[in-house]
Amino acid sequence: MTEELRGSTGKLLDKASILSDLIGANRLNENFEEGFRVVTLLDRIFNEFDSWKTTKLGSDSILKAFEFALASDDIEIARKVFEIANGWLKYNDSLGFDGFETAFKAAEKCSIKEYTTDYKNTDILSEEKN
Repeated sequence: MTEELRGSTGKLLDKASILSDLIGANRLNENFEEGFRVVTLLDRIFNEFDSWKTTKLGSDSILKAFEFALASDDIEIARKVFEIANGWLKYNDSLGFDGFETAFKAAEKCSIKEYTTDYKNTDILSEEKN
């Protein structure tokens, strides 16, 4: 049973990695509707296993989603993607300065004031600006 579970998680990690890359590709190609679909698929896959929370895949996906929200020309898609990325961030907070700065800018763009305050006041942003 353990090998079966490990195999299942490995397949999910592979799918998640591909979807994470597709978020970035859709952002670069300005294909925001398809990118939103990819983010929601990745969110469903992340709900099926926990190991993404402690991996680089998790932090990379969160950053890509915040970058996607920031780049999107559709504010509703941007807000939905921001909310998904913010939900992921609750489980993996290893973004670093660039990630929190991107999250802050995306929150500003989406006019989500409670998060602009949260991200602006993070220790990492405060240290960099001083």
